[in-house]
Amino acid sequence: MISAFTAAAGASVALLLALFFHRQRLVQLSALLVLVALAQADTANGRQAAAAIAFVPWLTLLVAVVAEARWTARSQLLLLLLAVAFWALAVAAPAHVLVSVSRWFRDALPGTDPLVGAALVGAVAALICLLRWALRASISEFAATLAMLLLSASWLRHWHPGQANGLLLLAALTVMAGVLLGSYRMAFIDALTGLPNRRSLEETLDRLTPPFVLAMVDVDHFKQFNDSYGHAAGDIVLREVGKVLRRHSGALAFRYGGEEFCLVYEGQAVTRSEPGCERARSALESQSIRVRPAQTGTRKLAKPKAVAVTASFGLAARSASEKHPRDVLASADKALYKAKGKGRNRVEVAR
Repeated sequence: MISAFTAAAGASVALLLALFFHRQRLVQLSALLVLVALAQADTANGRQAAAAIAFVPWLTLLVAVVAEARWTARSQLLLLLLAVAFWALAVAAPAHVLVSVSRWFRDALPGTDPLVGAALVGAVAALICLLRWALRASISEFAATLAMLLLSASWLRHWHPGQANGLLLLAALTVMAGVLLGSYRMAFIDALTGLPNRRSLEETLDRLTPPFVLAMVDVDHFKQFNDSYGHAAGDIVLREVGKVLRRHSGALAFRYGGEEFCLVYEGQAVTRSEPGCERARSALESQSIRVRPAQTGTRKLAKPKAVAVTASFGLAARSASEKHPRDVLASADKALYKAKGKGRNRVEVAR
Protein backbone atom coordinates (compact mmCIF):
# COMPACT_ATOMS: atom_id res chain seq x y z
CA MET A 1 0.00 0.00 0.00
CA ILE A 2 1.34 3.42 -0.99
CA SER A 3 1.85 5.73 1.99
CA ALA A 4 1.09 9.44 2.14
CA PHE A 5 4.79 10.17 2.65
CA THR A 6 5.63 8.32 -0.59
CA ALA A 7 3.06 10.44 -2.43
CA ALA A 8 4.46 13.59 -0.80
CA ALA A 9 8.00 12.62 -1.84
CA GLY A 10 6.87 12.08 -5.43
CA ALA A 11 5.06 15.42 -5.46
CA SER A 12 8.17 17.12 -4.05
CA VAL A 13 10.30 15.71 -6.88
CA ALA A 14 7.70 16.93 -9.39
CA LEU A 15 7.80 20.37 -7.73
CA LEU A 16 11.59 20.62 -7.99
CA LEU A 17 11.54 19.43 -11.60
CA ALA A 18 8.86 21.95 -12.58
CA LEU A 19 10.81 24.71 -10.80
CA PHE A 20 14.02 23.81 -12.66
CA PHE A 21 12.30 23.96 -16.05
CA HIS A 22 10.18 27.03 -15.21
CA ARG A 23 6.78 25.38 -15.67
CA GLN A 24 4.84 27.77 -13.46
CA ARG A 25 1.42 26.14 -13.50
CA LEU A 26 2.92 22.72 -12.85
CA VAL A 27 4.95 24.20 -9.99
CA GLN A 28 1.75 25.46 -8.38
CA LEU A 29 -0.07 22.19 -8.96
CA SER A 30 2.84 20.18 -7.55
CA ALA A 31 2.81 22.35 -4.43
CA LEU A 32 -0.88 21.55 -3.96
CA LEU A 33 -0.14 17.84 -4.38
CA VAL A 34 2.49 18.10 -1.64
CA LEU A 35 -0.02 19.82 0.66
CA VAL A 36 -2.70 17.22 0.02
CA ALA A 37 -0.28 14.31 0.50
CA LEU A 38 0.98 15.77 3.80
CA ALA A 39 -2.61 16.32 4.89
CA GLN A 40 -3.34 12.66 4.12
CA ALA A 41 -0.52 11.72 6.48
CA ASP A 42 -2.29 13.46 9.39
CA THR A 43 -4.18 10.47 10.76
CA ALA A 44 -4.22 11.65 14.39
CA ASN A 45 -7.26 13.93 14.20
CA GLY A 46 -7.85 14.45 10.46
CA ARG A 47 -7.73 18.26 10.74
CA GLN A 48 -5.32 18.70 7.84
CA ALA A 49 -7.24 16.26 5.64
CA ALA A 50 -10.47 18.15 6.36
CA ALA A 51 -8.76 21.44 5.53
CA ALA A 52 -7.41 20.00 2.29
CA ILE A 53 -10.87 18.90 1.20
CA ALA A 54 -12.29 22.29 2.17
CA PHE A 55 -9.74 24.58 0.52
CA VAL A 56 -7.51 22.81 -2.04
CA PRO A 57 -10.27 22.36 -4.67
CA TRP A 58 -10.67 26.14 -4.81
CA LEU A 59 -6.91 26.62 -4.96
CA THR A 60 -6.82 24.09 -7.82
CA LEU A 61 -9.45 26.09 -9.65
CA LEU A 62 -7.42 29.25 -9.08
CA VAL A 63 -4.30 27.52 -10.48
CA ALA A 64 -6.27 26.63 -13.61
CA VAL A 65 -7.73 30.11 -14.09
CA VAL A 66 -4.71 32.32 -13.37
CA ALA A 67 -2.40 32.92 -16.33
CA GLU A 68 1.19 31.78 -15.96
CA ALA A 69 3.43 34.68 -14.95
CA ARG A 70 6.66 35.48 -13.12
CA TRP A 71 6.84 34.86 -9.37
CA THR A 72 6.54 38.55 -8.51
CA ALA A 73 3.20 38.92 -10.31
CA ARG A 74 0.24 39.73 -8.09
CA SER A 75 -1.67 36.63 -9.13
CA GLN A 76 1.21 34.38 -8.08
CA LEU A 77 1.61 36.14 -4.73
CA LEU A 78 -2.14 35.84 -4.12
CA LEU A 79 -2.01 32.10 -4.73
CA LEU A 80 0.96 31.76 -2.38
CA LEU A 81 -0.84 33.72 0.36
CA LEU A 82 -3.94 31.57 -0.01
CA ALA A 83 -1.86 28.39 0.26
CA VAL A 84 -0.22 29.72 3.45
CA ALA A 85 -3.65 30.66 4.80
CA PHE A 86 -4.92 27.15 4.09
CA TRP A 87 -2.06 25.61 6.01
CA ALA A 88 -2.56 28.01 8.92
CA LEU A 89 -6.25 27.09 9.08
CA ALA A 90 -5.39 23.41 8.88
CA VAL A 91 -3.14 23.75 11.91
CA ALA A 92 -4.89 26.35 14.05
CA ALA A 93 -8.53 26.85 13.00
CA PRO A 94 -11.28 25.46 15.27
CA ALA A 95 -12.88 22.27 14.01
CA HIS A 96 -16.26 23.92 13.41
CA VAL A 97 -14.63 26.33 10.90
CA LEU A 98 -13.41 23.44 8.77
CA VAL A 99 -16.79 21.75 8.97
CA SER A 100 -18.54 24.96 7.90
CA VAL A 101 -16.22 25.47 4.94
CA SER A 102 -16.69 21.86 3.85
CA ARG A 103 -20.44 22.45 3.82
CA TRP A 104 -19.95 25.02 1.05
CA PHE A 105 -19.83 22.14 -1.37
CA ARG A 106 -23.07 20.72 -0.01
CA ASP A 107 -24.75 24.14 -0.15
CA ALA A 108 -23.51 24.88 -3.66
CA LEU A 109 -24.48 21.41 -4.87
CA PRO A 110 -27.60 20.40 -2.89
CA GLY A 111 -27.64 16.75 -1.91
CA THR A 112 -23.97 16.30 -2.81
CA ASP A 113 -21.43 14.80 -0.47
CA PRO A 114 -18.55 17.28 0.27
CA LEU A 115 -16.07 14.83 -1.24
CA VAL A 116 -18.06 14.70 -4.47
CA GLY A 117 -18.34 18.50 -4.46
CA ALA A 118 -14.57 18.82 -4.06
CA ALA A 119 -14.02 16.41 -6.94
CA LEU A 120 -16.43 18.34 -9.17
CA VAL A 121 -14.59 21.63 -8.53
CA GLY A 122 -11.32 19.88 -9.37
CA ALA A 123 -12.90 18.49 -12.56
CA VAL A 124 -13.93 22.02 -13.58
CA ALA A 125 -10.31 23.14 -13.10
CA ALA A 126 -9.16 20.23 -15.25
CA LEU A 127 -11.66 21.21 -17.95
CA ILE A 128 -10.23 24.75 -18.06
CA CYS A 129 -6.72 23.37 -18.59
CA LEU A 130 -8.06 20.98 -21.23
CA LEU A 131 -9.61 23.86 -23.16
CA ARG A 132 -6.34 25.78 -22.94
CA TRP A 133 -4.50 22.71 -24.23
CA ALA A 134 -6.94 22.47 -27.17
CA LEU A 135 -6.12 26.07 -28.10
CA ARG A 136 -2.35 25.98 -27.55
CA ALA A 137 -1.41 22.29 -27.84
CA SER A 138 0.83 22.71 -24.80
CA ILE A 139 2.09 19.50 -23.20
CA SER A 140 2.20 21.27 -19.83
CA GLU A 141 -1.51 22.09 -20.02
CA PHE A 142 -2.37 18.50 -20.92
CA ALA A 143 -0.27 17.21 -18.02
CA ALA A 144 -2.02 19.69 -15.70
CA THR A 145 -5.40 18.40 -16.94
CA LEU A 146 -4.56 14.78 -16.16
CA ALA A 147 -2.97 15.63 -12.80
CA MET A 148 -6.02 17.65 -11.73
CA LEU A 149 -8.33 14.78 -12.66
CA LEU A 150 -6.22 12.38 -10.61
CA LEU A 151 -6.20 14.80 -7.69
CA SER A 152 -10.00 15.04 -7.90
CA ALA A 153 -10.27 11.26 -8.00
CA SER A 154 -8.14 11.04 -4.84
CA TRP A 155 -10.81 13.00 -2.95
CA LEU A 156 -13.43 10.48 -4.01
CA ARG A 157 -11.23 7.75 -2.52
CA HIS A 158 -10.51 9.71 0.66
CA TRP A 159 -11.73 6.89 2.92
CA HIS A 160 -9.39 4.45 1.16
CA PRO A 161 -5.96 5.94 2.03
CA GLY A 162 -3.89 3.52 -0.04
CA GLN A 163 -5.89 4.25 -3.20
CA ALA A 164 -5.98 8.00 -2.54
CA ASN A 165 -2.21 8.11 -2.04
CA GLY A 166 -1.69 6.05 -5.18
CA LEU A 167 -3.73 8.55 -7.20
CA LEU A 168 -1.71 11.45 -5.73
CA LEU A 169 1.55 9.71 -6.65
CA LEU A 170 0.24 9.06 -10.16
CA ALA A 171 -0.65 12.76 -10.44
CA ALA A 172 2.92 13.66 -9.42
CA LEU A 173 4.33 11.26 -12.02
CA THR A 174 2.06 12.87 -14.62
CA VAL A 175 3.50 16.29 -13.76
CA MET A 176 7.05 14.91 -14.11
CA ALA A 177 6.23 13.39 -17.49
CA GLY A 178 4.67 16.67 -18.64
CA VAL A 179 7.75 18.67 -17.61
CA LEU A 180 10.18 16.27 -19.30
CA LEU A 181 8.16 15.88 -22.51
CA GLY A 182 7.59 19.62 -22.75
CA SER A 183 11.29 20.32 -22.26
CA TYR A 184 12.20 17.69 -24.87
CA ARG A 185 9.83 19.33 -27.33
CA MET A 186 11.36 22.74 -26.71
CA ALA A 187 14.87 21.36 -27.23
CA PHE A 188 14.31 19.13 -30.25
CA ILE A 189 11.13 20.25 -32.05
CA ASP A 190 10.82 23.40 -34.13
CA ALA A 191 7.96 25.46 -32.68
CA LEU A 192 6.87 26.94 -36.02
CA THR A 193 6.69 23.88 -38.28
CA GLY A 194 6.41 21.08 -35.74
CA LEU A 195 9.32 19.29 -37.43
CA PRO A 196 12.43 18.09 -35.59
CA ASN A 197 14.94 20.95 -35.43
CA ARG A 198 18.63 21.19 -36.26
CA ARG A 199 19.73 19.83 -32.89
CA SER A 200 17.61 16.76 -33.55
CA LEU A 201 19.17 16.49 -37.01
CA GLU A 202 22.67 16.56 -35.54
CA GLU A 203 21.83 13.64 -33.26
CA THR A 204 20.23 11.76 -36.16
CA LEU A 205 23.37 12.23 -38.28
CA ASP A 206 25.51 10.80 -35.48
CA ARG A 207 23.41 7.63 -35.49
CA LEU A 208 23.16 7.12 -39.27
CA THR A 209 24.42 3.87 -40.76
CA PRO A 210 24.86 3.23 -44.49
CA PRO A 211 23.23 3.30 -46.90
CA PHE A 212 21.62 6.72 -46.60
CA VAL A 213 20.81 9.78 -48.68
CA LEU A 214 20.55 13.37 -47.46
CA ALA A 215 18.70 16.20 -49.17
CA MET A 216 18.84 19.93 -48.56
CA VAL A 217 15.71 21.91 -49.40
CA ASP A 218 15.43 25.67 -49.79
CA VAL A 219 12.26 27.71 -50.39
CA ASP A 220 12.76 29.73 -53.57
CA HIS A 221 12.83 33.55 -53.35
CA PHE A 222 11.78 33.46 -49.70
CA LYS A 223 13.38 36.81 -48.81
CA GLN A 224 11.45 38.56 -51.56
CA PHE A 225 8.29 36.82 -50.38
CA ASN A 226 8.81 38.14 -46.84
CA ASP A 227 9.47 41.63 -48.19
CA SER A 228 6.25 41.52 -50.23
CA TYR A 229 3.85 39.83 -47.81
CA GLY A 230 5.42 40.18 -44.37
CA HIS A 231 6.94 37.75 -41.89
CA ALA A 232 3.58 36.46 -40.65
CA ALA A 233 2.78 35.26 -44.17
CA GLY A 234 6.29 33.82 -44.40
CA ASP A 235 5.63 31.77 -41.25
CA ILE A 236 2.49 30.33 -42.85
CA VAL A 237 4.50 29.32 -45.91
CA LEU A 238 7.17 27.61 -43.81
CA ARG A 239 4.52 25.65 -41.92
CA GLU A 240 2.94 24.50 -45.18
CA VAL A 241 6.30 23.55 -46.68
CA GLY A 242 7.02 21.48 -43.58
CA LYS A 243 3.68 19.66 -43.98
CA VAL A 244 4.35 18.92 -47.65
CA LEU A 245 7.82 17.54 -46.94
CA ARG A 246 6.53 15.36 -44.12
CA ARG A 247 3.65 13.96 -46.18
CA HIS A 248 5.15 13.54 -49.65
CA SER A 249 8.93 13.14 -49.42
CA GLY A 250 8.97 9.69 -47.83
CA ALA A 251 11.83 10.84 -45.60
CA LEU A 252 12.48 12.13 -42.12
CA ALA A 253 12.02 15.90 -42.49
CA PHE A 254 13.90 18.44 -40.34
CA ARG A 255 13.80 22.23 -40.07
CA TYR A 256 17.42 23.15 -40.72
CA GLY A 257 17.07 26.88 -40.16
CA GLY A 258 15.46 29.89 -41.81
CA GLU A 259 13.82 28.71 -45.03
CA GLU A 260 16.01 25.59 -45.27
CA PHE A 261 14.96 22.03 -44.52
CA CYS A 262 16.77 18.72 -44.53
CA LEU A 263 15.51 15.27 -45.57
CA VAL A 264 17.07 12.05 -44.31
CA TYR A 265 16.56 8.85 -46.31
CA GLU A 266 17.94 6.05 -44.18
CA GLY A 267 18.50 2.64 -45.77
CA GLN A 268 17.86 3.99 -49.28
CA ALA A 269 19.79 4.75 -52.43
CA VAL A 270 19.40 7.79 -54.67
CA THR A 271 17.24 5.78 -57.09
CA ARG A 272 14.55 5.58 -54.38
CA SER A 273 15.04 8.92 -52.66
CA GLU A 274 15.10 11.13 -55.76
CA PRO A 275 11.48 10.25 -56.69
CA GLY A 276 10.45 11.16 -53.13
CA CYS A 277 11.99 14.60 -53.47
CA GLU A 278 10.33 15.02 -56.85
CA ARG A 279 6.94 14.15 -55.35
CA ALA A 280 7.42 16.72 -52.62
CA ARG A 281 8.61 19.36 -55.11
CA SER A 282 5.63 18.73 -57.38
CA ALA A 283 3.13 18.73 -54.49
CA LEU A 284 4.46 22.07 -53.23
CA GLU A 285 4.42 23.60 -56.72
CA SER A 286 0.78 22.63 -57.28
CA GLN A 287 -0.43 23.79 -53.87
CA SER A 288 -2.02 27.19 -53.29
CA ILE A 289 -1.22 28.70 -49.89
CA ARG A 290 -3.55 31.33 -48.50
CA VAL A 291 -1.80 34.18 -46.71
CA ARG A 292 -2.85 37.60 -45.50
CA PRO A 293 -0.47 40.29 -46.85
CA ALA A 294 0.95 42.77 -44.37
CA GLN A 295 -1.09 45.97 -44.24
CA THR A 296 0.50 49.31 -43.36
CA GLY A 297 -1.07 52.68 -42.76
CA THR A 298 -4.59 51.37 -42.13
CA ARG A 299 -6.47 49.40 -39.52
CA LYS A 300 -8.39 47.43 -42.13
CA LEU A 301 -7.19 43.85 -42.54
CA ALA A 302 -5.99 42.86 -45.99
CA LYS A 303 -7.92 40.13 -47.77
CA PRO A 304 -6.35 36.65 -47.81
CA LYS A 305 -4.53 35.85 -51.01
CA ALA A 306 -3.58 32.53 -52.59
CA VAL A 307 0.12 32.34 -53.44
CA ALA A 308 2.27 29.75 -55.17
CA VAL A 309 5.56 28.63 -53.60
CA THR A 310 8.33 26.44 -54.97
CA ALA A 311 11.48 24.91 -53.52
CA SER A 312 14.83 23.63 -54.76
CA PHE A 313 16.30 20.26 -53.71
CA GLY A 314 19.87 19.02 -53.55
CA LEU A 315 20.60 15.31 -52.92
CA ALA A 316 23.75 13.43 -52.02
CA ALA A 317 24.32 9.77 -51.13
CA ARG A 318 26.87 8.21 -48.86
CA SER A 319 29.78 6.97 -50.96
CA ALA A 320 33.30 5.57 -50.63
CA SER A 321 34.76 9.07 -50.87
CA GLU A 322 32.16 10.66 -48.60
CA LYS A 323 31.42 8.34 -45.70
CA HIS A 324 30.71 10.79 -42.90
CA PRO A 325 27.11 12.12 -42.80
CA ARG A 326 28.27 15.72 -42.50
CA ASP A 327 30.39 15.35 -45.65
CA VAL A 328 27.32 14.01 -47.43
CA LEU A 329 25.29 16.93 -46.10
CA ALA A 330 27.88 19.35 -47.50
CA SER A 331 27.59 17.66 -50.92
CA ALA A 332 23.80 17.91 -50.73
CA ASP A 333 24.17 21.62 -50.01
CA LYS A 334 26.38 22.04 -53.09
CA ALA A 335 23.80 20.19 -55.18
CA LEU A 336 21.14 22.55 -53.80
CA TYR A 337 23.11 25.56 -55.05
CA LYS A 338 23.37 23.90 -58.46
CA ALA A 339 19.60 23.48 -58.51
CA LYS A 340 19.13 27.15 -57.69
CA GLY A 341 21.69 28.13 -60.31
CA LYS A 342 19.81 26.14 -62.95
CA GLY A 343 16.58 28.05 -62.41
CA ARG A 344 15.25 26.78 -59.06
CA ASN A 345 12.18 24.59 -58.49
CA ARG A 346 14.09 21.45 -59.40
CA VAL A 347 15.83 18.43 -57.88
CA GLU A 348 19.60 18.16 -58.39
CA VAL A 349 21.66 15.10 -57.44
CA ALA A 350 25.34 15.39 -56.47
CA ARG A 351 27.53 13.46 -58.92
